[in-house]
Amino acid sequence: MWRYLAICTLAAGVGLALAANQQVIQYRDGVPYDANAYAEMAFRFAFDLPIVGFGPYVYCVGLPYLVGTLFPHDLANVPHDSINGFLTLNLACAVVTVFVLGGLVRRFVASDVVLAIVLLAWVVHPQAPFRFVAFWPAHTDPPAVMCMAAMLLVLVRWPGHSWRRTAVLVALTIVGTLVREIVLLTAAAAAVDAWWAARRGGGWSGALMLQAILPTLVSLACIVGIHASVQEIGDYTLWNHAVEVLAFKASHPSLVPLALLMMHGPMIALLCVGRGTVVREWLREHPALLAYVAMVVGGSLIGGNHIDRFLFWTHPVVFPMLAVALVRCVGASPRWRVVLALVAMVVAQALAFRVFGQIPNSPEDVLAAPGQPAHWFLAPYGDGANFAQTTAAFMHEDSRLPLLMQHLGVFAVLAWLLWSTRTSPKADATRP
Repeated sequence: MWRYLAICTLAAGVGLALAANQQVIQYRDGVPYDANAYAEMAFRFAFDLPIVGFGPYVYCVGLPYLVGTLFPHDLANVPHDSINGFLTLNLACAVVTVFVLGGLVRRFVASDVVLAIVLLAWVVHPQAPFRFVAFWPAHTDPPAVMCMAAMLLVLVRWPGHSWRRTAVLVALTIVGTLVREIVLLTAAAAAVDAWWAARRGGGWSGALMLQAILPTLVSLACIVGIHASVQEIGDYTLWNHAVEVLAFKASHPSLVPLALLMMHGPMIALLCVGRGTVVREWLREHPALLAYVAMVVGGSLIGGNHIDRFLFWTHPVVFPMLAVALVRCVGASPRWRVVLALVAMVVAQALAFRVFGQIPNSPEDVLAAPGQPAHWFLAPYGDGANFAQTTAAFMHEDSRLPLLMQHLGVFAVLAWLLWSTRTSPKADATRP
């Protein structure tokens, strides 16, 4: 236990150091785009004003409420001077998430070295709630990711079904849904977990069925309550937005595969080790976790323009899978393939995540005019690099296909090196 705590503390410390080195986004004084909506909501909560705003942001009430309640002094004079409150709470959630993600990894992998590698790979991610929070403090993803990861940990930590487990899932569901409605998907994954348990254990009972659907029902009730308690302005509707977003992504076919590769980096090729045995085993043994990933990926197709941040929510499942794959990889043969693949992977991952640099900043609206950087290699570098170019959603259309070719090329080489390796069954450091 103490080694797990020490490794998680180290990873969180690295994340906080990276956050301290990151400059806040310059555009609109640190509260651009949706951040402006959340800052306005925090101001309204601080001074007991009606909660009015544009959809869907106005439904993310949890974090603005906490900022307005706990940091009202930051909002007394300037309504949008709420960066400190969002930054403090989001970084606190980021630290907790490291320990939760570490717990998820530890359920499947006993190796301290692998745990440290995977957690460090996560905290240096440019979309992780360390670097990205320091760059863009006023957003609501970190507490939602924390709650979703905690719910998934409950599913694997307490297999089977009990009212104690259901009570914990319901509590996390309430907190998470108040922050972001996307937490509904994790509640649905709990229902899939119940179906799998019933399938393996001999059928349904009334208690099991109620335990299965209760988190989903509670999440839906929270969503209905939130919609009834706030006042949306504008013409946003879920259906129209989903159709518009899906049509945009369908007309830009390179967008989704590029976002998938960018959000996980070249290390996603680890899943190819030993002819992809890890993926096959997880499909067979952990359908609820894979269902969660499928629902998040499906939601990313219709849920918003910023597909990168949507796909980041797959990490509480993908990174434990990568940890298992890394254990298999270390024990695989022939050794020359493994060593060459791991060295190339580390270099490519560092380049793709811009580990040694800040998220590039600009006082201009780069999402509207992303431009082109001086150099591309799995990420933008040199003069002209900006934040928009670090996301598949907002980079210039002319950049997507060349960058996708780079990612696919690196992935193909790594997959070729790892696919035909031989791994011993459950090679092991892997927990049952």
